[in-house]
Amino acid sequence: MAKSQAPNNELKIALLNEHFYYEVTCVRDTFYCIQEKKWAQPNGRFTIDNRLLVDFLVHVRILYEFFYETGKKDTSYATDFIKNWKVKEPLEGIKKWKIQINNYLSHLTYTRVTQAEGKHSYELYPVDVLYYHFRNLTIEFLSNIPKEYALKFNLKDLLEKLKEENASNRNHYVSDFIGR
Repeated sequence: MAKSQAPNNELKIALLNEHFYYEVTCVRDTFYCIQEKKWAQPNGRFTIDNRLLVDFLVHVRILYEFFYETGKKDTSYATDFIKNWKVKEPLEGIKKWKIQINNYLSHLTYTRVTQAEGKHSYELYPVDVLYYHFRNLTIEFLSNIPKEYALKFNLKDLLEKLKEENASNRNHYVSDFIGR
C-alpha cells in the first residue's frame, strides 16, 4: 500500500481480525503467565521473569499507540475504524508509562540503569492496572465497531471472553506491582 493511499475496508478487516487480535491475545496471555509464574520474596515483594515482562510491555505499547495516538500514515489506529474514537477515561499517568516502557524496552538507557529520579524516573510496572485498562478499552472498541468491519469468529470469541472476565470481576490480581 502506498503511503498516500488510505487503507480500504478489506485491509482494515484483515488488520483487525489478524494483527489486532494477535496483540490483544498476547497482552492477555502474558498477563496470565505473569500471574501464574510470579513468586513472592520473603520481604513481600513479587518477582517475575523479565522475559515475560518485556513481552507484556511490547504488546501494551502497541495497544497504547492504537488506542491513544493518531497520525502515522502506515500505522493503524482506533480512529481508522471509529471516527470519533476517544479514550473516555485515560489511565492516570499513561503518558509517563509509555515513556518508561520505551526506555525499559531499549535496555541501554542510563535511566534504566540508574533508576534516576527526575522527569523519566524508573518506577514499578502496575501490570494488573495496565492489563485491565487495555482489556476495558478493547471491550469498548470491539463493542462499538461499525458493522462494515465484520468481526470474524476469533475476535467475537475474544470479545466474549473479555466481557466474561470483566463481568465475573476477575480482577483478583489487583495491585500486584512488580517488585513491590
